[in-house]
Order: sequence, then C-alpha cells, then structure tokens
Amino acid sequence: MARGFTIRNVFPLIKRIYLRIALMAIFLIHTVFIVHARAESTALSLAEAFSNALSKNRTIAYYDIEKENAEIELGSQRSIYIPQFDLMGRWDQYSWKSDNINSYSWMEMPRLTASIQRKNSYGGVSSLNFSTQKDKTVYDLPTAQEIEYRSSIFIKYEQPLLRGRGEAVTNFEINKSALALELARQRYEDNKNAVLFNVFRDYFSLFLTVEELRVKNEIRENTQAIFDVVKEKVEMRRLPVTDQNKMQTVLYIRDREILEIENLMRQKKNQLMLSMFSNVDYNKDKDYRLTTSIDEIIKGFRQPDPSDITAKAEGMDLELIGYENDFQRYGLELFKARDDLKPELTGAIELGADGYDAERWLGSATDISPGNYRILLSGTLKFPVKNTMARSKVRLAENRIRQVEIQRENRIQEVRNYISELYDDLETVKRKVELSEEITSISKQNLDYEIERLVAEKTTVLNTLDYQTSLINAELDMIANKLDYIILIGVCRLYQREMETFANNQ
Repeated sequence: MARGFTIRNVFPLIKRIYLRIALMAIFLIHTVFIVHARAESTALSLAEAFSNALSKNRTIAYYDIEKENAEIELGSQRSIYIPQFDLMGRWDQYSWKSDNINSYSWMEMPRLTASIQRKNSYGGVSSLNFSTQKDKTVYDLPTAQEIEYRSSIFIKYEQPLLRGRGEAVTNFEINKSALALELARQRYEDNKNAVLFNVFRDYFSLFLTVEELRVKNEIRENTQAIFDVVKEKVEMRRLPVTDQNKMQTVLYIRDREILEIENLMRQKKNQLMLSMFSNVDYNKDKDYRLTTSIDEIIKGFRQPDPSDITAKAEGMDLELIGYENDFQRYGLELFKARDDLKPELTGAIELGADGYDAERWLGSATDISPGNYRILLSGTLKFPVKNTMARSKVRLAENRIRQVEIQRENRIQEVRNYISELYDDLETVKRKVELSEEITSISKQNLDYEIERLVAEKTTVLNTLDYQTSLINAELDMIANKLDYIILIGVCRLYQREMETFANNQ
C-alpha cells in the first residue's frame, strides 16, 4: 500500500531544500561582499611587490651604495696611470761661519719646478721637467756677492729593478680593489635576491592566510546552517536542547577563530609591507588584493635537474664566492710579500739641457741649448739585513690560503648536501600537496553527505561536527602544505639567483 504525502514524509525533503537555499543565499551575500571589498582594494601582483622592494627597500639600497663605493675605490686606484702635473716652489737659505777668513756668509736659493709624470705598468715613472732657480751667495769679508740664474729642461725615467718591478706588483692595489668590487657586486646580488625571497615568502604567506580566512568563513557559514537546522529540530522537539547549545558553542569557537585569523592576516600584511619597504612609513589603511595565485606558481614550476642547480648554486653561493675572493686576495698578498723580500734596487736616467745667466731668469731660460746637454745615470740599493716583517707576511698569507681552501671545500659539501635535501623535500612536499587535495575533496563530500543525513535525522550533531572538524583540518593542512611547497620553490630559485626573473616570467 502506497504511503501518502504527510508532513512527516516530506519533512526531510523540505529541510534539504531549505538548507541548500540558505547556503546559496549565504554564499551569494558573501560573494557580493567580497567583490565589493575587492573593488575598494589595490591589486598587488608578485612582480609589483618585487618592484616596490627593488626601488624602496633599504637593505638593497645599502648594498647598492656599498657597490658604488667599491667602484669609486677601484677608480681611485686606477688613477696611478693618469699623468700627473706637479708644480713646486721652494726657498732655501743657508748661513755658515768661515774659520779661514773669519767672516759670516749666507746663501739663498729660490727655485721653481714644474713636471708632468706618468707611471707605467712595470713600476717605472717617466717625466718631463722644467726647473729654474736663483743662486745668490753673499760674503761679509771681503764684501762680495755672486748671483747666478739657472734653468733646465730634462726627461727623467726611474725604474725599480728588483723590488716593485713588474705589472703584478704595480697593479697590486688595483687588483685588490677589483676583487673588492666583484665581491661587493656579488653581495649586492645575493642580498637583493634574499630580500626578494622574503617578499616572495611573505607574499604567499599572506595569500594563504587569506585562504585560511576564506575557509574559516565558509566553515562558519556551514556551522550556522547546521545550527539553524538543529535549532528548528529542537523547537519541534526532535533534538534535545543540549545539541543546540553544542552548536551555539561551536559558533562562538568559529567566531573566535575568525578573529584570530583576521589578526594574523593583519600581521602578515605588515610583514609583507616591511619586506617591501623596510620601514613603517607605509599606509597601514591601504588594502592590497594579492593577484598572483599560488596554484599558478605551483603549476608553472618545472623542477630543474639536480646537477644543474648544484653547479649553479656552487657558482653563485655568496660564501663560496667570498672564499674564492679571499683565495685570490691572499694570493696577491703572498706575491707582494715575497716581492718585499727582495732588495730595493732602482735605476734612473736623466737627459736634459741647461741654461745660465748672471742677471735675469729669462736669460737663463733662453740660454738652454743642446750644447749645454747633460746625461745623468744614478742608482740606489737598499738591502735589509733581516726583513722580519716581510717574512711574517709571507707565512701569514700562506696560512690564510690554506685556511680558505679548507673552508671552501667544507662549504662545497654543505651546498651539495643542502641541494640534495632540497630535492628530497620538493618531492615529498609535492606529494603531500597532492594527497592533501584528495583528502580535502573526500572530506567535503563526507560533510555534505553527513549534513543531508542530519536533515533526515539519520545522524547526530556530534557526528556532523566530527566531519566538519575533519574538513577544517584537511583544508588547513592542504594550505600549510602548499605554503611549504611554494617556499621550497622560492628557495630553489634563490639558490639560482632567479628571484627577479622568476616574478617577471609569471
């Protein structure tokens, strides 16, 4: 016998329709609110966040200035090859007592010297010189004076023959400054990528916190819908009032969780602003809508070959770059210290012509002629008896080179181990993301089915809450796994120094 359409028969169907309509209404209201909120916010892509950091982050600006200082220092050291113009004036006056004629005499010699000189890469200095001077001698007894004006034009070349000879010694300070500049450039690139990685990390940390808030709000709405069903069943005396109280308590818990996640979201926003701007002068009331999806990054990520990233990481690791820089710098210092052990022998040759006049300076200058030529050869030798300082510098440089070699080998092994662990983590977390997505999908299906059973009075509130808790845990676990994976992707790009191009290619 067919059963008639009574209130008891159609009640589960009506409740399911009511629940779906309520959920749809809440979803539409929530969607309208989100769209309205987003209309008043400012879109911020990952590339734009990077651009803000590159132009306004103080850490990047600091190391950019350090790089500029190193460039200035290198230019200063290279100036040794720029021709130098020297102008020197001097006034000498001498007096003495003559025992032979018992007279007091004196001499004055004002002089002026102008020269243009230039150093070459072998340490020699060539110069073109002009000098003029006046020699005046006065005698007391018998009273007399002698005056002579002298002028000279000459070319001089001075060359170290032992210590200080050669291009490597001459360019010692230049080469050290070049190494310092290269290290400053690498330090700038490394810190720039580190800042961009922080922006990358904080961007997606905020992005996933927004996702957590979305999940919390959706769960809150579902909890409200379940509460409405329970409340109505309590009013119809189909469920005890304790079930309504349990659902009311759960609603309060959901509200508290939303407050906590909203506060966390504000903290994550502040952290992102600090990563971009390095200060607290930004507009805290300005809202940003993050537009670069984490799923886009994950789907677009192509895991490089381990050997490729290892080789690139070894070539771009700042510590390894620093050790290589130290190795070269200490090599220069060792070469210079060994050169300082040599005796100092310098040879010089001077070719010039002189002019003389007893009445005026101009006459001595016009008297300069090839007939008054002169050729001077000179040399100096300094031979240290015991060059303790240079010997100590040699030993120190040799010891430092050995230390750097040890540190470099240790760091190479650390980098290789870290890259190996990074690849293991990438594979593991990638699989965890895939599994958490499957678990979340199943948990949603289970909760939807359990809500229908609750409407049909085939399950309890506690069971429904258990399924809801399972869904919450599954979704939050999926978000956490995605954050772990996206950070590992960022670390992979960081070791390749591709953070800037990484964002531009999205």
